Amino acid sequence: MQAAQSAFYFTGRVCPSPPDGARQIVRIRTKFQCRKIGSELKKPESKVAGRAAICTSEQRRNTGRALAVAEQVGQFSMASKTDRKLGGVFFDLDDTLVLTHEADSVAHSAVLELVAAKYPKVARSVVLRSFIKKFVAQAWDPENKVDVTEWRATLWHQALQEQGVVNMELAREMQSCFDRERLRAFRWASGVEALVKKLQGRGIKVGVITNGHPVVQRAKLQACRASELFDTILVGGEEPKAKPHKDIFLKACHIAGCKPQESIMVGDTLTTDILGGINTGFLSTVWVNLHKEELPKNGPKPDHVISNIGELKKVLEQLGVPESEV
Repeated sequence: MQAAQSAFYFTGRVCPSPPDGARQIVRIRTKFQCRKIGSELKKPESKVAGRAAICTSEQRRNTGRALAVAEQVGQFSMASKTDRKLGGVFFDLDDTLVLTHEADSVAHSAVLELVAAKYPKVARSVVLRSFIKKFVAQAWDPENKVDVTEWRATLWHQALQEQGVVNMELAREMQSCFDRERLRAFRWASGVEALVKKLQGRGIKVGVITNGHPVVQRAKLQACRASELFDTILVGGEEPKAKPHKDIFLKACHIAGCKPQESIMVGDTLTTDILGGINTGFLSTVWVNLHKEELPKNGPKPDHVISNIGELKKVLEQLGVPESEV
């Protein structure tokens, strides 16, 4: 590669605008190639008419300069993300913006109290475990023929039947109780509102991209008054493709008016939030590791890991948003 081309190859990409030091490199008069891969720089190879490859003293000096430039270019590569303008921040809803597992716990306790009042001898914890297992397997009718509330009431009834209780009316009361109590407890995690408003104050678009049944997710979004805070809200169950498909992320960017390469995705699920951000070519992905799980060896790799939404400030600072401003 000729130095006069002012192009340097590093980490598999071309940097057409190298740092100032690169522009000052002395042109090497004989043909040689210099490629940096990771931290390794191959020695220059020269051909001089009819003789074995040699390096003149001038070439050696130039090679030293090339090594110095390579170091600068490497640093330039590491800093390339922070040099980009941050245009949008998109969040998952459940266990990211709202501690849904805590709201679920409150609601489950209310449901079990309801069961205890009518059937004191029933093993309530067993009923709950059975319901959760069925819920995880299929949270709503995949064919959308059965109302989601009725579907979940049926799951409660199946769990009751395993304990010898046949009472569909009670099962419906249990699901109604769960929905009511969870929505009462469904509030933004600490610091969310202030963070979002400060981002908006800097002209950064903010949005929510959440998967789930439209009826359920819209009720949650209404409970925390999300439309009053966020510019863009998309529910996977209302779209042709939910997370991690890139279409829903691209649509969010289009509605918000920002580019994917200038946006970040923040969420607690690697296989939807993080994978989706990666697939869409987002500037960065942030995994909210709320439950302190180990990062799977073969799973999607987030750019940043935080334990709660409050730690996002440090990530934003690395991306060019001063912590004092968020």
